[in-house]
Amino acid sequence: MDRKTHNPDGACKKCGGPCQRKYTYDADGNLVDGWYWSLMEETFQKAVETFRSAGNEAAVAIAQRLVETADDVPAELVQRQQDFWNEIAEFDDLNDVPDAMWAIPEDIHNQMIAEIGRSAYAPPNATAFITEFIRRVNEAQRARPWIWPLQQALT
Repeated sequence: MDRKTHNPDGACKKCGGPCQRKYTYDADGNLVDGWYWSLMEETFQKAVETFRSAGNEAAVAIAQRLVETADDVPAELVQRQQDFWNEIAEFDDLNDVPDAMWAIPEDIHNQMIAEIGRSAYAPPNATAFITEFIRRVNEAQRARPWIWPLQQALT
């Protein structure tokens, strides 16, 4: 948890809630839920704890830097990365969701965290991590466009 913006009880000094912002707007004026930053920070914090329990202090330092800089990720990037997770909710029947749609964002995120653990990837901050995540998921979508029906419908 970023101690610069949060009280010791975890409440935000700015909004009083569990995150830095309840919501904000991207450059196009679209509403971006502040909860997305909290989710991102939580996943980075889980990585810190995992690396710490494994005794991997180099990876702890990188993951901790991601936690500390999560609030700095621009709204556009936060929304773009969250859209990959939210696309699944667009289906009327969850049984219709292609299996790969469930797996690709999670698999790529887990691969990137594992790369940090192996010292194969060292993003300087959360913005760089999220930018790379978006690039990799977009690449996976281009490689397998038939599993992304919503993407196809929009093009």
